[in-house]
Amino acid sequence: MLNAQELISQVCDMSNEPFDKTTKQSTGRWDNDQMLLKLSQAQSEVSLKVADLLRAEDSSIAPVPGQGAYTLPADIGKVYQVWINGQPIDSKGADSLAKDYAYSTQLSNTGMPVWYSVQNNTLNLYPIPDASVTTIKVVGELLLTSLTDSSTSYPFDNIPYLTKAQKILTLFAAADCVLIDGDTTQYSSYRSQGEELLGVLEADWEKYRTPETHSIIKEKVNEDSLNRDTYFGDFM
Repeated sequence: MLNAQELISQVCDMSNEPFDKTTKQSTGRWDNDQMLLKLSQAQSEVSLKVADLLRAEDSSIAPVPGQGAYTLPADIGKVYQVWINGQPIDSKGADSLAKDYAYSTQLSNTGMPVWYSVQNNTLNLYPIPDASVTTIKVVGELLLTSLTDSSTSYPFDNIPYLTKAQKILTLFAAADCVLIDGDTTQYSSYRSQGEELLGVLEADWEKYRTPETHSIIKEKVNEDSLNRDTYFGDFM
């Protein structure tokens, strides 16, 4: 698995930009930080095009009797669903609950939660969990890790399968570089290769992912079982 610094070196080579192998720095028109931005943009593009790529579950929240508010896991962004004791519960906005007489009493009552709301990074459960609640599972979307340091950042570091698709990032980033030079032919070539590889990734992801909405990424595909040459061929 290549880190961002090694990917920057590849992008420089593909776009005829100078790269100092001693200092491991891009020394042309774009420094390492600017190259990181290009790679991060490509990473975001890939994540948006592959359905459910960032969907994951987290069961690390420990229920506490009498406690209704819980901090969401740091790597979970958007929440899709919440499961209590193995069963999904419905979502309802806190303001809506407060205004709705039928549910407003659940804001302070204790028992088995039947509703949840999310405000900022806080998960609120209604009624407030009592001792019968043993597990809280959050199904949501992983926060895509930004590439902030060229020597320690790894693209898709929390998405195992995508470590094998880093070539897409270098193709898209290099395409951006050559386009600025007006080399539309090379730009089209890099973008075409990247789009083709992305299509392979989308097809394989759809084939290997499981249909359950609460399935986690590691259940969808085992990267060690996939053959690089079979799935990525000349691109890798």
